[in-house]
Amino acid sequence: MALSVQEIIRSVEQLPLAQRELVIQSITQGMRNQERVQSMAAIKRKYPREWLAVSIPEGENEYDPRRGLLIAHSTDRAVVWEQVEMLSSAEYVFVFFNGTTGVKGFGMAFHDTDSPASDVESA
Repeated sequence: MALSVQEIIRSVEQLPLAQRELVIQSITQGMRNQERVQSMAAIKRKYPREWLAVSIPEGENEYDPRRGLLIAHSTDRAVVWEQVEMLSSAEYVFVFFNGTTGVKGFGMAFHDTDSPASDVESA
């Protein structure tokens, strides 16, 4: 059942002052974030050849988002992941390198020393 705006306001007015302030802060933060949501194409144009972390708004395809809120960007992958680790686990975050990773005709292999799987010894 969806509540009307008036019902929500009445409910918030009944809260103690400290809780009311938290609710208002949360709402205003959400509104500011919505204003900062951009198209993925615009984000990619602005930060070429960088690692990007983009929070995916509700309703977007988390595997192929068209819009997002830029959380972090850097040429250093570790810097971006540090920012991502500070976020709420409830957020969908799309992390990727915005550029080419190799030259056509050549293969690549990566050894990721940062992932938990790299700590496992082979038998």
